[in-house]
Amino acid sequence: MHRFVVLVAFGVASVLTIKEECFKLANPVTMSCCKAPPPRPSKDESIKECFEKFGKTRKPTAETACELELCIGKKQGYIADDGTINKKALEADVAEKFKQSPDLVENITKHCINADVDEYGSEDFCELMKTSHCIHVQIAMACPEYDDRGHCSEIKSLAEKCSAE
Repeated sequence: MHRFVVLVAFGVASVLTIKEECFKLANPVTMSCCKAPPPRPSKDESIKECFEKFGKTRKPTAETACELELCIGKKQGYIADDGTINKKALEADVAEKFKQSPDLVENITKHCINADVDEYGSEDFCELMKTSHCIHVQIAMACPEYDDRGHCSEIKSLAEKCSAE
């Protein structure tokens, strides 16, 4: 799950689409408002080295975030040595990690893996970061029930709106 969370710290700037508001769903706080979040993938110790190398930057940039995402992707087998995404391998990784949520796997595959993800980040974001952001938004939109108290009421309304689009 780490690779989906890291992306959030950098935000999405200069994206002019109708879904821009939905990007707020990629914030890790969002899932704390979900009463029944999808099962979380187990922690993968193989990516620890990536976080030690790239995840300790005080002022992260899109470039350092991309380096972290690429490191994780290489360790998990869906990034080629040239930095391109092996979409079949990523699809298999997502299917395994979220096998208990087939609808979520289908949405991630349709909207993030086999689709143009340019709208999920600015030009300085690498394709993997945009894909990762898309995946996190899909996870948030898959929440069946949000808490409607405090800051969670805004998130619940936004998730309902984004799911309807």
